[in-house]
Amino acid sequence: NEKSFGSAKRALYAAILHQQVGLDFIVDQHAADGTLAKYKVLYLTDNHVSQASSKHIAQWVKNGGTLFATAGAGMFDEYNQPNSIMRGLYGVEQTALDAPANAQVGFLKEDLPFKNAIDTVTLKIDGKEYTLPALGIRSRITLKGADALGKFSDGSPALATRKVGKG
Repeated sequence: NEKSFGSAKRALYAAILHQQVGLDFIVDQHAADGTLAKYKVLYLTDNHVSQASSKHIAQWVKNGGTLFATAGAGMFDEYNQPNSIMRGLYGVEQTALDAPANAQVGFLKEDLPFKNAIDTVTLKIDGKEYTLPALGIRSRITLKGADALGKFSDGSPALATRKVGKG
């Protein structure tokens, strides 16, 4: 929740609210009690997700849920071990998580205008190519069943998507 991780969560929260979409916060134990069943989309932002919750999230996606995970989200379990369930669900393997000290964004309005990009991401959407800055955090991944939606400047995957079951 510190530095760029915290500000990215706050920015995602504001973006969702500005779309006038209802938003609830789900804590770890609610993944296991059936609460997820009433939701269509889950935004996952924390690096650590318990093994028990990971199993429920994976099943929820297979049943038709849409999971959106930010850089590093769910890559480790409650024991700080690689989370094979979430990595398998995503179809990616994280090889590194870059968060350079001089690139951290603590407060969006104060810090963001003065930070240099740590990389660029190129996306192709509907035949058009877009280049965006990567700010604060960069998750280095290899694809293990997912498809790349965007690439970093070195050609490595920056964004990935994967269909699992109905989700």
